[in-house]
Amino acid sequence: MAAPTRWCLAAAVVVLASCSSGQPRQNVVPVKGKVIFQGKPLANAQVYLSKLSESAAPLSEADRKLRPQGITGPDGTFQLTTYDPNDGAPPGKYLVGVVAQKEAKFADDTESIIPGRYANPKISGVMVTVKAPTTELPPIEIADR
Repeated sequence: MAAPTRWCLAAAVVVLASCSSGQPRQNVVPVKGKVIFQGKPLANAQVYLSKLSESAAPLSEADRKLRPQGITGPDGTFQLTTYDPNDGAPPGKYLVGVVAQKEAKFADDTESIIPGRYANPKISGVMVTVKAPTTELPPIEIADR
């Protein structure tokens, strides 16, 4: 395949990929934080945000589908990703979910390290606000019960 043809094909793939969601890309701000459980950093936990409506109006479809998320490192810290790695999250108020599971020996043999309520942002009891130009979240402290 000739070089110009490869470049055209590559450009078409990028354009199609960026249009595939059908939703406009929202502005994001860098967001980082830390998860603590039993007084220690919680490694390998998935942290994800669910947007809250800041008015009486229901969330738009784009906001309902938006799921900024990150994975904690060995020191419990994470950076959120919405579109590109570590790009952050759109400004606003969010409910937070955290999932942390023991390493499974079998695919269906998973056990949560933390109380199960934290997996559901609606009942986790954790809420954060993302503001421009950048946000350092307060530590997310997971209670034993």
